Amino acid sequence: MSSLSPRLVPRVGWFFSAVGITAALLAVLAFRVHEPEENAPPPSAPAPSTFVARAAPQRKATLAPAPPAHASTLTVPAAPALSREAVEASHQALEGFRDARQRPNRLALQQELLTRLAADPAAIALLRDTLICGRVARDTFGEHQAEARVLALKLLRHLAETGRSEPLEETLVTLAARLTEGGDLNKRADADLVDMLADLIELDDGRALLADPSGYLGALGFRRALAKHYRRGVFLALNGTLSEEEYHRKFHFLYQD
Repeated sequence: MSSLSPRLVPRVGWFFSAVGITAALLAVLAFRVHEPEENAPPPSAPAPSTFVARAAPQRKATLAPAPPAHASTLTVPAAPALSREAVEASHQALEGFRDARQRPNRLALQQELLTRLAADPAAIALLRDTLICGRVARDTFGEHQAEARVLALKLLRHLAETGRSEPLEETLVTLAARLTEGGDLNKRADADLVDMLADLIELDDGRALLADPSGYLGALGFRRALAKHYRRGVFLALNGTLSEEEYHRKFHFLYQD
């Protein structure tokens, strides 16, 4: 799954006498409570594995739509604002993937390309947006947009496999919301959602999902309207690991319309 601005807090300088120290402190405290904390140091980003754990408790009961536990950085950029360098890097990587298919060491070459892209935040953002906005995919990659989406999925999985799962998690949550609300999406956006969900589940062999199915899927954007896609993702990731009885006992809520 992706993927997480300095704030300024006014500093109040004051001088107070020994007699008025209590009143002065109370006044300062009241000011700091009501003044926006624009300058407090930004909270450290949660570890990738905490995304679901932090969101699940408040989602388990109703499975209602909700944003991720932390503020998502995913936005749909206007085409003119796209970084030329990020576009060029993404196109080069796409050409590299295409060329690698013809080589016996294609897996090693593709891994090298993914490692290079993973060090480029602008390219990561562009490829994520390719998955959640049809216009970005069309304007940036034209007739090669389907291949670009495959590259984006591979990159997000690569990031997750190397300890950076939030871009994949946030992209999944954002795409689930956009599929529900409508908008300019890729024709196979639902299939992309299924692939991302299956990738996340497979990262820990389904342990987090099986420990708390409703909380886990709720934290990853589950909506009733998307139940068939979440069923598909779960089935692909867990196929053959559970008995039919155990599967339906754990995931019965995915079949309740």
